[in-house]
Amino acid sequence: MTVGDKMKDLLKKYNIKPYLLADMAGLDRSNVYDIINNKNTKPSIYVIAKIAHVLELSDEELGKLIR
Repeated sequence: MTVGDKMKDLLKKYNIKPYLLADMAGLDRSNVYDIINNKNTKPSIYVIAKIAHVLELSDEELGKLIR
């Protein structure tokens, strides 16, 4: 399972749209869509940290996202 697939699952779980996540995290929408669509399979830790902060991910959820 890719980071993008895991992000899709988290977005469904938290019922948030990708564009809202991008806006709330201060990221370019294209960056978030590239991750979700597996065009960017290795997002930076900076991007992952911003996403984790917005979604208020637990340590366990964050670990699953980056593995």
